[in-house]
Amino acid sequence: MKVSVITAVYNVADYIDRLLTSLESQTYKNWEFIAVDGQSNDGTYEKLLGFRDKYPSKVEVIRSPNRKAGVSFDRNLGLEASSGRFLAFIDGDDWWSSMFLEDTMARIKHHDGVFTASYDVLDDGNTQTLVKVPYRKFGEVSWREIVRGDVRFGIGNTLLRRNIIERIGLRFPEGRNFSEDTYFMMMYASQVRRVYGVSSRDFFHLIRSNSSVRSNPDVSVSMKKIDSLIANHKSLCEGVYMYNKISPDEFCRLFMEVLHPVSLMIYVTSISDSFGRKVGRALFKRYSSEIFNFRPTLSHSSLLMVVWIIDLFVPGFRKALRVVSEVLDG
Repeated sequence: MKVSVITAVYNVADYIDRLLTSLESQTYKNWEFIAVDGQSNDGTYEKLLGFRDKYPSKVEVIRSPNRKAGVSFDRNLGLEASSGRFLAFIDGDDWWSSMFLEDTMARIKHHDGVFTASYDVLDDGNTQTLVKVPYRKFGEVSWREIVRGDVRFGIGNTLLRRNIIERIGLRFPEGRNFSEDTYFMMMYASQVRRVYGVSSRDFFHLIRSNSSVRSNPDVSVSMKKIDSLIANHKSLCEGVYMYNKISPDEFCRLFMEVLHPVSLMIYVTSISDSFGRKVGRALFKRYSSEIFNFRPTLSHSSLLMVVWIIDLFVPGFRKALRVVSEVLDG
């Protein structure tokens, strides 16, 4: 059974080789790779063409017709061009262990999706630090545990069924390229019965200090992206009410109480780190009506939420907590 691996890229020449090498090393060999390049100008496109020439029967490289179309448009292009019964999306600067496809394919037969454990790789421009993402819920998982943030079910660490995606015509939301992955994955989660979590850490997620939020010199641009996030999440609930016939009220309530405020705080925290705590606290106040819907759970994301809020008003809290953690681990 074939897996379609879909990647939308733009100017990731410094990182793409690692992903391509991880594809080559997969122990499960029945895959195709669909790469959509958003008109890169740093050599990314040329590297992808070289990979296609190496595996002409397995690799397709598409040049996006519009550089400003965005990641949602490009992922949708890749989805339309793919032919596999199963789908895996991954970003161009992330990568897999050699067992990712084998570990997920081994469990997909009796489940609506499979995810693996993962590492976050923190890149400050000089060094990369490997961090184990401490989700402990594996085996069979319900949609409630996904929406509560008990597990990471997202782009990069999941294997999905095409028939579920096509049944509701699911696509990434074009024109609102912020939190588009959350929209797509949570719409998918609203359709599942049984999902399986593999405890093997097969996914490596790169977190760069020069992210789109942190590196943008204009805070108003970042605020527009937060507004786009909110619009995507509201659109998500509209879709859930349209396609989820079992429990749309509970799904949307849990999402708006947990993952929605957590997503907001991720960006408030990033902007705060870039522009200072005064700006961060002003944003916190601006979006407080959304953030205060938060209902803590026993999940990793809920713990981070609490840490981010404390650190916003007690600068240095995260750093102190990290030092304590390193001392205890050492």
